[in-house]
Amino acid sequence: MDILYLIWLNGQKNIGSARMASLIEHFGTAQNVYENRDISEYMKIDGIGMDTAINLIQNKDLTEAGRILEFVDKKHIGLITYQSEKYPRKLKEIYGAPPILYYKGTNIFTSDTPSIAIVGSRKATPYGLKAAAELSKELSQCGINIISGLAAGIDAAAHSACINSGGITGAVLGCGIDVVYPASNKELYLKIEHSGGMILTEFSPGTSSISTNFPQRNRIISGICDGVIVVEAARSSGSLITANYALEQGRDVYAVPGNINSPQSEGTNSLIRQGARLVTSGKDVIEDMYELLRGMYPSEQKKNELPELDKDQSAVYNAISSGNNTVNAVSKCLNMPIGTVMGIVSTLEIEGIIASDMGTLYIL
Repeated sequence: MDILYLIWLNGQKNIGSARMASLIEHFGTAQNVYENRDISEYMKIDGIGMDTAINLIQNKDLTEAGRILEFVDKKHIGLITYQSEKYPRKLKEIYGAPPILYYKGTNIFTSDTPSIAIVGSRKATPYGLKAAAELSKELSQCGINIISGLAAGIDAAAHSACINSGGITGAVLGCGIDVVYPASNKELYLKIEHSGGMILTEFSPGTSSISTNFPQRNRIISGICDGVIVVEAARSSGSLITANYALEQGRDVYAVPGNINSPQSEGTNSLIRQGARLVTSGKDVIEDMYELLRGMYPSEQKKNELPELDKDQSAVYNAISSGNNTVNAVSKCLNMPIGTVMGIVSTLEIEGIIASDMGTLYIL
């Protein structure tokens, strides 16, 4: 089966995800890549030099690939290939998408549920930890999956708050699926796995957490999400790498403003100066994700759950549902006097049907 050869190819020296994809595209299957004995054929691939081609010719041992496949089966570890229907759709869109993903827990990416990454400093301040937890709680309670990297500090705060709020969270590792880094997050790892969440990595089982793995890990964190929130980051933080990947991948980038005298806020404040959207609450993100969230809740279902509304109330409610999220916008949409709209909005707020924040209207 081709999966054995994919694992073999994934473990070859100097073969990253982009070169692996190019090899498979050229030869058709990973098995064909393995069975090729012509050095010149390998060297037709961009980025494949003589040394790499020789290694592919000489290393035809499938023992390690077989061991990994047996280990995955024995330990009930999920394995997704790029060709699989279970492969995350958003991740498939990025350059150099990993050909193989290992996971434990529930594959939370088989649907189009919106996802937001919350990342930041390992040496987080109390302010940063509180901000991460509050954002994670607000977003997860709206049905948004929270993704992070299982690191100490901001990552752990985001994962924990999501679980405690009854939400779904995913952790992307910079090591093998069977390696917990840092070891102090073992309990959190298990909570994610057993609470409907997902532990995910492109690295083969047994791979240790070395520094060069984390930039690779970060491109998956951003690629698998709709947007990235950086809560706290020093000037040289790895979280800024995640933000840069997000920009390259066309994802939204948000940043929590921090103390101008704190080294842990230099990176986030710099992101805001460069155009990242300033975030002070989950509503700032929810507003941008309004259309994605609407798709999760069919309008007919909402109507069935609503109390009885009169004609004007229904018109205002439907206008807000259609994206007219200010009193002025509703007034123009319905050609209704602003004073009348304001009165209806107040009634709908009292009934708990809508909410407003700084002039922006939301369906509850």
